[in-house]
Amino acid sequence: MSFEDPVIITCSISGAVANRDQCPAIPYTPEEYAAEAVRIVDEG
Repeated sequence: MSFEDPVIITCSISGAVANRDQCPAIPYTPEEYAAEAVRIVDEG
């Protein structure tokens, strides 16, 4: 693989099995997921 090869980066926004009871900061609504996805993209 070279630096010119395309890559796909994935991100598990809410984790694998965590829920709001375990971590209140986890996004739950579609709006929260969208905001978190934008934040992740902005962070690079």
